[in-house]
Amino acid sequence: MTATETLERRKELLAQGVIGPREVEEAERSLAAAKSKVLDTRRELAEADLLVKSAVDDAKNHHKQPYEKELLLRVLKLNALPESEIREAIEKRGVGFRLTPEDDAAFSSAGASRELLKLMRANYRLR
Repeated sequence: MTATETLERRKELLAQGVIGPREVEEAERSLAAAKSKVLDTRRELAEADLLVKSAVDDAKNHHKQPYEKELLLRVLKLNALPESEIREAIEKRGVGFRLTPEDDAAFSSAGASRELLKLMRANYRLR
């Protein structure tokens, strides 16, 4: 049973008077801890993704290549890194794609701010 299911079940049991509020509070804390762990894991995966990409690029080309669209979208969707770190990385390496209107929509829905989109446009670099 998932933490969410456990919480819902305990709420039902509380409504029936079978358990007390402490058991519900305990389930709420467990759910919050599980959500926090998922977020931490997503951040770690995104950071690892960026590190692996950097290492592979360095090994292949002996210099930093611009970021690919798919990688940046994945990092934004996972909400894995603060936007300030993403900006810093883009300023250093640039992006290897020009933003289309479709890209604008995809990046915006993934959580990119207008400022980040502007930075991507300004840091387009040929490969």
